[in-house]
Amino acid sequence: MAIADRQHDSANWAPDFDPGDCHVYCRPLNTPLLDSLVTPDALAERPGVTRRTVDGWRITGKGPKFIPLGRVPRYGPEAVDAWLLSQERASTSEEMR
Repeated sequence: MAIADRQHDSANWAPDFDPGDCHVYCRPLNTPLLDSLVTPDALAERPGVTRRTVDGWRITGKGPKFIPLGRVPRYGPEAVDAWLLSQERASTSEEMR
């Protein structure tokens, strides 16, 4: 295997390996769950709000449950769906949760 073939984006590799030490034993970390997680930017895009709004929801506990992964939290699609459904109201006079 050529050295160039061993170079990779460390975000796509298992956290228990240092990319600088990768040789034969490195393995990509691809799972259906990781592949399905939503970033704050992607979450903000769908309802047309800003990233700052999504961050505020997370900080105050008003947004969907999240998974902390490094510096960027991720959201499971099921958590986003559950949160969206919890926002459903019959009238504008109903108190927001």
